[in-house]
Amino acid sequence: MKVIFLCGGYATRLWPLTKNKPKALLDIAGRPILSHILEKMKHVYEIDEIIVSTNKKFEHDFHAWANTTNSKIPISIITEPTTSEGEKFGAIAGINYVIEKKRIGDDCMIIAGDNLFGFYMKDFIKFFQAKNEPVVAAFDVKDLAKARLYGILSIDTKSKIIAFEEKPAKPASTLASTCCYMFPKKTVSLFSKYIAEGQPKDAPGNFLKWLIAKDAVYAFVFDQYWFDIGDFGSLEETRKFMSQLDPI
Repeated sequence: MKVIFLCGGYATRLWPLTKNKPKALLDIAGRPILSHILEKMKHVYEIDEIIVSTNKKFEHDFHAWANTTNSKIPISIITEPTTSEGEKFGAIAGINYVIEKKRIGDDCMIIAGDNLFGFYMKDFIKFFQAKNEPVVAAFDVKDLAKARLYGILSIDTKSKIIAFEEKPAKPASTLASTCCYMFPKKTVSLFSKYIAEGQPKDAPGNFLKWLIAKDAVYAFVFDQYWFDIGDFGSLEETRKFMSQLDPI
């Protein structure tokens, strides 16, 4: 199983903090965001490679990070040839770029480099293996006003996703899709088909919505914690929470 960390953006909402430093390497409770995510991968024998998808501007930062992690899982860096916000590929095109560059034909986990979550990775993988279908980790934000800020899922009694809407004005539920996905190898090959159809290349939720119309997709619902770090408010909220949390 391959893992892709999505770190190809320029985080302009956090400028000047991220003007010369990638968001995924900002400090949270004494270590980079990405290191918290990497910690979740320890002792998960299914994972044989972690791939960081980034851009030309920040590739050296991620190489430096990778060289200091002492990770038992091999880490590689794939670099998009962009140096600014206006040139970026977009998350879905970035995923496809990695898949093609690495010729990935395995099951694949995809996680945004700015998501911090409390679920256990082994539970996520166990759920995925039981379904043998695409899976997205989902978190109940328990507030309709907050739900308007996220991609919102509706699921049936077997956790199958029956509807998805990005930032709905009138949310059908408060179950938010996080940027934590598991795709079987049969689905990994569909990214190129999606791109070839001229579909939107940013926001992974667009791929999820497209996929739901074609295949069974399931939600792994967790209730520990989840932070989507997009602006200064969410960054400070995350820092406060994680500084009070017991070490992983």
